[in-house]
Amino acid sequence: MLIDGCNEQTRKECERRAGPFKEDLCRRCEKGKAYTPSPYFAYLMRLRRMRLAGYPFSKKDLSLKEWLDLGELEEAIEASRPRLF
Repeated sequence: MLIDGCNEQTRKECERRAGPFKEDLCRRCEKGKAYTPSPYFAYLMRLRRMRLAGYPFSKKDLSLKEWLDLGELEEAIEASRPRLF
């Protein structure tokens, strides 16, 4: 869900490790490729945004599977947030 893509720190580490082969390594690296979410994941993210914006879902608006998947998505997002205390 939450993708750990290429960033400045990753690039510097790759430059250090790959040396003159950095360009070839970057072309084949999975981190640098654009992430395209599955249609179902995009649907769940859209439902989450609607819920956060205050859309009045009732329990019958979604299937049990959708509610469970939405809950799992929310748990994953919360777990990925840094805790200050």
